[in-house]
Amino acid sequence: MYKVKKLYLISAVSVIGILVLVASFLYFLKLSKELSRTEKLKTTLQQSALTAHNSLTQANKELSRLRSELSAAHEGLSRIEQTQVGPLQKKAENMKESLLIRDTQLSELKNALEVNEEANALLRARNDSLRKQLEGLKAEYGMTGGQGPAAEETARKRDKKSLVGSGKPDRKSAKEIDSLTRKISEMAVYSKRQDEEMKMLRLKVGKLENTVDTLERELFLARAEVVEKKSTVDLLNVQKEMLSADITQWNQEKARLEKAKDLQIEKAGLLAKVDSLTKALSAKQKQMNALQENLKSLNSEVLRKDEKVRGLEAGLASLDSQRRELQEQLVNQQVLLEEASALSGGLKERLFELSRLLAEKEFQIEKNSDTIVLLQEELSDARSRKIKVFDALNPEKTKVQATKEKLESILNQSN
Repeated sequence: MYKVKKLYLISAVSVIGILVLVASFLYFLKLSKELSRTEKLKTTLQQSALTAHNSLTQANKELSRLRSELSAAHEGLSRIEQTQVGPLQKKAENMKESLLIRDTQLSELKNALEVNEEANALLRARNDSLRKQLEGLKAEYGMTGGQGPAAEETARKRDKKSLVGSGKPDRKSAKEIDSLTRKISEMAVYSKRQDEEMKMLRLKVGKLENTVDTLERELFLARAEVVEKKSTVDLLNVQKEMLSADITQWNQEKARLEKAKDLQIEKAGLLAKVDSLTKALSAKQKQMNALQENLKSLNSEVLRKDEKVRGLEAGLASLDSQRRELQEQLVNQQVLLEEASALSGGLKERLFELSRLLAEKEFQIEKNSDTIVLLQEELSDARSRKIKVFDALNPEKTKVQATKEKLESILNQSN
C-alpha cells in the first residue's frame, strides 16, 4: 500500500513537470510564430517604403516630362502668333484700306446721284413750265384733248386744218406750238433717260453698298478672329504661367528639352493638351498624398507592434514570477513531507525517497529554467497559461493533502 502511494505521488509530480514542460514548449512555439510574423511584417513595411520611394522618383520624372511638354506648347503658341495672328492683322489692315477706298467711291457716287437728282428736278420743273405754256397756248387757241405727244400732234394738225379752212392762218402760233411740243417731247425723252441713268446709279450705289457691307462683315469677322486668336493666346499664356508655378513648387526640375516636337495643331488642340497636363499634375499630387498617407499608416502599425512586444515582455516577466511561485509551492510541499516524516520514524526512509524525488524534479525544473528564460520572447497571452498551470496544480495539492491524511492515519494505527 505504501509503495502504491509512493508511486502515485511520484507519478503526480512527474505529470506536473511534464505539463509545465509541454505548456512551456507550446508557449515557445507560439512566441516563435509571432516573432516570425513580426519579421515578415517588417519586411513588408520595408518593401512598401521602397515602393513609395520608387513612386516618388517616377512622379519626379513625370513632372520633368510635363515641363518639357509645356515648353513645347509655349513654342507652339509663339508659332501660332507668327503664322496666324500676324497675317490676320495684315489682312485686316488691307481690308481697312480697301474699305476706305470703297467709302470714298460710295461718297462720290452719292454726290453724283444728288447732282443728277437736282438736275432731274430742274428738268422736271422746266418740263412742267413748258407744259403749262403749252396748255396756255392750247387754251388760247381753243385746243382740247388728251395729253401726251400724240394728242398734241393731233391738236396741232387740227389747228392747221382749222386755220386753212377759215382762211386765217397763224403760222407764228403754229410754229411756237410745234416748238413747244418738240421741246416737251425732248424733255420727256431726256427725263426718261435721266430716270434710267438714276436707276443705273441707284443700282451701282446698291452694289457698292452691298460690297461695303460685305467688306465690313469680312472686316468684322477678321477682327473677331484676331481678337479670338489673341484671347486664345492670352488664355494659353495664363495657363502656361500657372503650370510653370505649379512645377516650380516641386523643386524637382532636372532636365530641359530632350528633343523638339513640332506643333501644328489648332487652338482647340492646345487647350485640350493644357487641360490634360493640369489633370496629370493633379493626379500625381493625389498619388503622392496617398503614398504619404500609406507611409503614415505603416509607421503607426510599427508603433503598435512595438507596444505589443513591450506588453509581451511584461507578460514574460509575470510568467517568471509565476515560475518562482511554483518553486515556492514545491518547497512548501517538501516542508509538508518533512513534517510528515518527523511524525513517524518508520516513514523517514520513504519520506527521504520522496524528498529525493522532489529534489530530482526541482533539479529538472532548474534545468528547464533556460527554456523558461527563452519564453521571454513569447508574444502570446500569459494569463491563460497561468490559469492552466494553477488548474493543473490544484488536483496535486488535493492529492498531497490526501496523502498527508493517510500518513497520519497510518501513524495513528501503528501507535
